Amino acid sequence: MRTQAELRRLDLAHFLAHRIPATSVDYVADLMADHPIEFVISRPRRTRLGFYRPPTPGRARHHISVNEDLNPYAFLITLLHEIAHMHVYLEWSQLRQRRVAPHGHEWKVVFSSLLGPVAEDPAIPDDVAAAIEDLMVNPQASSCTNPTLVSVLGRYDHDAGSIQRLDDLPHGSTFRLKSGRVFRHQRRLRTWHLCEEVGTRKRFRVRGS
Repeated sequence: MRTQAELRRLDLAHFLAHRIPATSVDYVADLMADHPIEFVISRPRRTRLGFYRPPTPGRARHHISVNEDLNPYAFLITLLHEIAHMHVYLEWSQLRQRRVAPHGHEWKVVFSSLLGPVAEDPAIPDDVAAAIEDLMVNPQASSCTNPTLVSVLGRYDHDAGSIQRLDDLPHGSTFRLKSGRVFRHQRRLRTWHLCEEVGTRKRFRVRGS
């Protein structure tokens, strides 16, 4: 007879089969199978791609939700982001009875370690793997704040053919991310683009398409 963890793993693998890259299904199912999780596919949300909520006295399961409109690579990265929150809760907040910053050092270390096997997966496209490796250096609270990652992942959206690439934009033009943030293309730096966020004037280097 299969254990509860084994049954959860089978259900998770089936649930994830058409939502993340096939070579990542077993890896992610293993990360989640040991814990009771309420896994929800959410309608698109403008302010967040995913969400984690720990158990409470009246709710015994962890809650993880991911937006339904994400392409497989974006879905995978977002899901690992939320799994990292769960692991931080289990290792620090729950066992050691102390609060940690939601996206502090502990979360950055865990999230980076979870991304490692994905970046090394030969089935992951080279541009996605490179963007993940960049993300691992300093994981951020939201993928939407990383223009390079947003640009790379956008190539794999269902409507990618209707999206203009940075390589095609003239200098000085502005563009808007799905998150609503607006950037101005300043100049090209070999294979990178220097972009400035309108309003904050923060500058970002974005890998070319």
